[in-house]
Amino acid sequence: MDEAFRKSGLRITLRLETTCPICLEHLKDPVTLDCGHNYCQACISKYSTRIRSFILPEKQLSR
Repeated sequence: MDEAFRKSGLRITLRLETTCPICLEHLKDPVTLDCGHNYCQACISKYSTRIRSFILPEKQLSR
């Protein structure tokens, strides 16, 4: 394998591993979930709050 090609592949992999899939920016205060995915602390906090606001009302109605 060509050395330049290998290095470019490593750069792409590194960029993907250090980019938040929510905001698409470089990870800020990175958090790794049990599944191994990485997110910014602020992004995953906002996302989980939004998800809870959709899920909790349904659970409360089923009681």
